[in-house]
Amino acid sequence: MKKTSILALAALTLASCTGGAPTEGGAEALALYHVKSSLGRTAEVIDHQTLTAHLPPAVKADAFKGYRDAVNKARLDYSTSQVRGIQMGMDKALATIETCQTDIAAITRTMAQNDTTTHLIILATLKEKSGATSHLIAAFSPSTLEPELWLPVTTPVQNNAALIANAQHGTLLTPAAMTASQNLDSLATTVDDPVVQFILRSNPK
Repeated sequence: MKKTSILALAALTLASCTGGAPTEGGAEALALYHVKSSLGRTAEVIDHQTLTAHLPPAVKADAFKGYRDAVNKARLDYSTSQVRGIQMGMDKALATIETCQTDIAAITRTMAQNDTTTHLIILATLKEKSGATSHLIAAFSPSTLEPELWLPVTTPVQNNAALIANAQHGTLLTPAAMTASQNLDSLATTVDDPVVQFILRSNPK
């Protein structure tokens, strides 16, 4: 994913390692310090989780946009055809979703098999200057602490995580997943990856 300007700022901070950087707690404490420094006065970290792991495909929302659009359109087509009693339209919509489910499951399986990069990941709950709560995923190289991902949890990111989780479980065609109001807390309980759980349980921007 492209590095944003804030990642460049974080890289500069990491390179200098001056000021109030912690002297205890190792790389995890230093990574958290740089997250807080990068946020500045725009927000404060009120809770966080640190882990060393691979980043899941769920963080790559742009890569799955075409599938999200196709599934959303098929859901709408299914609902419209159902109201009008058009079985052919319903069947076509379900076939589209089933194809997307198969493709997404295969793509994410390949991505996971090919991913050999481990990251130091900070899952941060933030209090914005406005008082709103938001969530952030920041990832660093464990060895150099070079910033590699700065991802606020937005609605597309959360929708992407839900799409992938349902596809991997073969549940895109269930009544719960066919609606726009699926209970994401319940979906999160079916997922093992802590990053995906964090995304599903976040308040998206």
